[in-house]
Amino acid sequence: MKFELNRILSISVAPLLLLLIIFLSIYVRFSTLSSPVILDYDPWWYYRHAVEILNNNFQTPQWDLLSFYPPGRPAEAYQGLEYLMIFFYQAISIFKNISFMEVAKLTPLILVGLVSIPAFLIGKLLSNKWGGLTTALFVTLTPTFISVSMAGYCDSDAAVVLFFPLSIYSIFLALRKRNFYFYALAILVNLAFAYTWGGGWLPQIFYIFSLPGFVIFRILENMIHERKFKFEFSKIFDEVKPLVKPLVIILLITNVIGTFLGLGNSISSLLIGFGFTGLAGTVVLLVFTTVIALFGFVAGYSFRGVLGGVLGTIVGLALVVFYIFFGGLSFQPLLVNISVAELQRINIFSTEGFYAIASRIGMATTLFTLIGLPLLVFFKIYKKVKINFEEIFMFILALVTFYLILSGVRFALLFSIAAAISTGYVIGNLFAYVKKDVLVATLFGIILLSMMMFVSDAIQTGYASAGMEIDQNWIAALDWLKTNSNKDTLVATWWDPGHIITGYTGLKVMADGAHCPSGVCIPYNHDIRIQDMGRIFSTNNEAEAINILKKYTFLTPEQCQEARNKYDGIMPANACDPIKKVYVIASNDLIGKYYWLSYFGSGGTGKNYVTCSYSQEATQSIGALTYSCAAGFQMEISIVQTNQTIFFVMNAPQIGVRNMIIKDAIFTQQGQVVALRQTNATNVIDGLFFIDSSFQSGLFMESSIRDSLFTNMFFFNGQGSSDLDIPKLQNFTLVYTNPEIRIYEVKS
Repeated sequence: MKFELNRILSISVAPLLLLLIIFLSIYVRFSTLSSPVILDYDPWWYYRHAVEILNNNFQTPQWDLLSFYPPGRPAEAYQGLEYLMIFFYQAISIFKNISFMEVAKLTPLILVGLVSIPAFLIGKLLSNKWGGLTTALFVTLTPTFISVSMAGYCDSDAAVVLFFPLSIYSIFLALRKRNFYFYALAILVNLAFAYTWGGGWLPQIFYIFSLPGFVIFRILENMIHERKFKFEFSKIFDEVKPLVKPLVIILLITNVIGTFLGLGNSISSLLIGFGFTGLAGTVVLLVFTTVIALFGFVAGYSFRGVLGGVLGTIVGLALVVFYIFFGGLSFQPLLVNISVAELQRINIFSTEGFYAIASRIGMATTLFTLIGLPLLVFFKIYKKVKINFEEIFMFILALVTFYLILSGVRFALLFSIAAAISTGYVIGNLFAYVKKDVLVATLFGIILLSMMMFVSDAIQTGYASAGMEIDQNWIAALDWLKTNSNKDTLVATWWDPGHIITGYTGLKVMADGAHCPSGVCIPYNHDIRIQDMGRIFSTNNEAEAINILKKYTFLTPEQCQEARNKYDGIMPANACDPIKKVYVIASNDLIGKYYWLSYFGSGGTGKNYVTCSYSQEATQSIGALTYSCAAGFQMEISIVQTNQTIFFVMNAPQIGVRNMIIKDAIFTQQGQVVALRQTNATNVIDGLFFIDSSFQSGLFMESSIRDSLFTNMFFFNGQGSSDLDIPKLQNFTLVYTNPEIRIYEVKS
């Protein structure tokens, strides 16, 4: 009886702990469920398209009229998340009367709960059940994943984290079982991933890397074990051959079907993905060519020896030539990528760089991956423990995704999966190899403590992730747009809020966050549109801004025909209908983004609003009301009064500015807004210092920023200032305003 009870407890402990992990993963994300609408920017893209499919008899519309109008753009091929949302809606509706918006908010919670299962399975496969449980815990509760999978955040991230380990595990199973049913399962899972996310080919790309990587590692491993330059190809390829057949079958079928369905394939995805790495074009071609050629050689050699290896290499090189010269692909990144903070390079050897990664991945997983994994590998090599293919795959996954995160923290989600798998692998092996009771107890205590700290941090991250919902000022502005617009209205602003505008109002936008490269959006791609919008906001020439906007109100017959020639049969008849009303939104979030507006608008010269805060210490030291400014160097602005005249004095010794008087200032005095221009001072900086009514903060603007249309729109409500020689806008009429938003109608 006691034996049976122990056996039952032993069997049930892993499922019970896995259920606890699932509960925790949902619990930490639950706090934002009360939001009246879905969160942030990008989720509105998926919500809108899911609603369109639901209202279109479950069929995907072929054309998107709202995004990048005119003339819109072809509908995205990747609709897996939208159909998952619809499936959840249909299933839940059987038991409960519920709105689609509510289901959209629940979707990330459902997906996150499912994530734990493939994460556990892949961790268990690589080590043991303890490694599986650790992997599940660290995958689901990684900070970077929590921040993009809170309740209401129905973006693709949760689906990516579900399908990524599931796709890897399905191929692992096929490689082990080697029969039709598991091949079919792997093919279906990987196609589902590709249908859900454009980067869904990544697991297969890692397998392409891993096959030659396994051969190379085996050669090095044998050399280390034998301590001489000697290896036997025949023995190595006897081990490789059973892997090649199932892998080639899965890769070939999924890539052919994916290409036929317009989902791309592993090779095209690999080439496109290089555009995000920051590598030079020559290096991209070299890496791309080497990987494909090596895979072809290993696969061919496994079947037909040297002749097969040569033929496989030729096939690989032929594919490279085809996709580079005839595939219509480009590995050049979009222009907008340089403005994305998450795509900036990270120096892992700096304190700032290390914590930039650790704060997103978690300190425990970062240390286990960067330190624990290499140590375990060296230990296994030293002990002459043969490392299998699955482990080589995991090493390459960790190494490549680590390189990707160094190219920008946007890749933190991918590295977090690899780091969690690596951590589970390390911890699972530690339990397997450490046998002494004292060491086991100590090790268990350290691991348990790190897990408790990780869970505590995860809960705090979940609570801190609140506040991503659209605030009431934006909702009020969007409601106004819905009431005062129709299908012939275009909304123009910086591209960030485009998804919210289209998803909430159903109105057309000039640009949004669904980056659209040259050759897809015709005639104006994403690069052209952000340059134009940047110029509209940053120029001081109203006529120039109007002329730019006019080109988005209609297409010439030639332009429309060019698009129809490209998209014959799917572009609707009304895709070239002229726009009759244009609204321009100037919002307060663009103050912080103004550098990139001006950068793109000027062709490469960005200017910033310089934020300044009241400094009590500096005020006491100088004896005048003083503000410290975040200019990248020491900069202070003091308010000095002499003989009833108020001066705004700037000091920035590092750039040679000492006691210079700012030409223009705006402040509130006795409830009245005062615009002040210095006309008699000699030591003058041509700029504007704007102080809020509380006198706690201010903004310094260089002359080009002061005179820009955006400054006029947001700070002067389009009325300009006669005191500062800023003209009233003639072709932009303020039709709606609240503390965050100004909406202007453009005169036709």
